Amino acid sequence: MSTTTTRRIDIDLRRDLGKDVPEGEPATATLELTYNDDGGRTVSLDYGQEEWVLEFDNQGRCVDRDTPTRPLPGWVSEAVELVKGELR
Repeated sequence: MSTTTTRRIDIDLRRDLGKDVPEGEPATATLELTYNDDGGRTVSLDYGQEEWVLEFDNQGRCVDRDTPTRPLPGWVSEAVELVKGELR
């Protein structure tokens, strides 16, 4: 039987990451960390109308992302750093 554990974190880009957020842009993002049965992890980031999905193997290496050709904003790496210890 498959079991999945998910952890959700609300991130304030100003307070948690020290970012300047332009007027009219969302100031928060949601990071969802899913623990997969194979030891890997899935990180989903929602920011306004945008979403990024990153797949990590059981060694904490990013092995896939959706969509690979779309650039990631710089703050995404900093957001993933918040859960870096849980990716291994």
